[in-house]
Amino acid sequence: MLSSRAPAARAADAPGGLGATDGGAVAEWRPNDIVVAEAAPGAAPASILPAQWFDGLLAAVPPLAPPAADALDAFRAAGAAEVRALVDAGGLPVSKSEAWRHVGVRELYARTFALVDGAAPVPLPAVLPDAYVADGAGAVAVFVDGAFCAALSRVSGLPGGVYVGGLADLDAPRREQLLAKLAVRIEGANANTLGVSDASVAGGLGGAPFCALNAAAAVDVAAMVIPAGVALADTEPIHLVFVSSASAPVSHPRYLLDGGAGSAITLVTSHVDACELAGAAEGAEGTGAAGASRALTNAVGQLLLSDGALVRHTLVAERGPLSSHVENVEVTCAAGARYELTTLQGPAFLCRINVGATLAGEGAQAHARGLMLTGGESSSALDLHTAIRHLTAGCESSQLQKNLLAQKGRAVFRGLIRANGLAKQTVAHQLCRSMLLSDGAKLDVAPCLEIIADDVECTHGATVAELDEEKVFYFRARGISAEAARYALVKGFALEVIDKVPYSGTKRRMAALALRLIPRKRREAIDTSNWSSI
Repeated sequence: MLSSRAPAARAADAPGGLGATDGGAVAEWRPNDIVVAEAAPGAAPASILPAQWFDGLLAAVPPLAPPAADALDAFRAAGAAEVRALVDAGGLPVSKSEAWRHVGVRELYARTFALVDGAAPVPLPAVLPDAYVADGAGAVAVFVDGAFCAALSRVSGLPGGVYVGGLADLDAPRREQLLAKLAVRIEGANANTLGVSDASVAGGLGGAPFCALNAAAAVDVAAMVIPAGVALADTEPIHLVFVSSASAPVSHPRYLLDGGAGSAITLVTSHVDACELAGAAEGAEGTGAAGASRALTNAVGQLLLSDGALVRHTLVAERGPLSSHVENVEVTCAAGARYELTTLQGPAFLCRINVGATLAGEGAQAHARGLMLTGGESSSALDLHTAIRHLTAGCESSQLQKNLLAQKGRAVFRGLIRANGLAKQTVAHQLCRSMLLSDGAKLDVAPCLEIIADDVECTHGATVAELDEEKVFYFRARGISAEAARYALVKGFALEVIDKVPYSGTKRRMAALALRLIPRKRREAIDTSNWSSI
């Protein structure tokens, strides 16, 4: 279980303020353009009140210029109204909220984000490095601080009727159709508690304030339109790359997929820091984390699957150990639709992902796999909350979550599968497996199964283990070093999730990270290049 934390100091006088704060906190100048109010050594975190924190971020939202303003002004206004309504109603996440009690929301509130006057932003490369592009990508759409960047994107040559790009660039009729489908409060993130009724379960992931803030601050939407009957090759994924630059300490990317009946798409969504791209462009992939920004990414995804549609979705969050990342994803599956999700989360100051999937039509399916990989001398918190809701008969779902923690890494997994009274002949299986590589790692898991219907086939469970030294001995008896043996065991543990991900770059970075997490008595060269086999 996660340990209790010291009480927060009294709130700062103003949201986002600079200079000294109560409780011994100091607003420190950072080289990456961001000011972070953090506690001095020995002092408690100097959290501001949640309402102040959200009000400060809302006040910092810049106005939009045409054509984005014409498309999004009304949506932004609705989002701002929703934020204020949640503030007035006390509906913001706090450490006692059921959906947030295991993760450091107080520490997040202790961070304020502001630009440092005169600081030079990290330059973006002229071409997106191959290491950050999915294998064989059929289209790559890059969004910098939430806005579409045509110079780094490659979205031409798609089949007729298929659109991938910014919402503002879409033709007027289809733009209006998508605007009508944008939701300020996505169905899977409406509340701060995990309830038991259909309505509250649909909103039990605790992301409503962040979804509303995302809407209020939207500068663009990554729009994907796949017409009915169009099946894109699974070997040519559509890749959305969301880049956070030091020019904007808080970004609010949003993506919307409208999948027509019988359509098929392989989708990769990834979040990366500009420092990482700059390092990769100079031939130093994966070295940018030390200089990565302490910015906040607040992302929202909506995926709408019509009858018989298929979406294979890989979600990658590898912003770096200093970043904060909150993402809410909601999926709706009509009859016969199938959604396959793989989530990969690397070290972050805080990385919270909420995924809600609604199986609304008969025979719909949702299958999820996930890997959280974290550790380090400084605390790193990864969090995944999921809710898969069976609303009608004959639906199937499965979930396999794996967590690998070392040193001071923290991880939270809370997964819910619910079959309501009409969801007869439901098939649902859920399993969470975790491996702890050190005594300092902290883990909280809560697989949850709620069955209202009869005539169902459902299982769930969780396991926690350490590295098996008997298996290490087996390797050593065959001439393999202890370090190589431990790496092979860790690699095998993660392989079930990561093996089929169409993204060699992140596989390589995850492999290197796994090697760094393994306890090592001596430095030995170990080949991490081939992550796809033992």
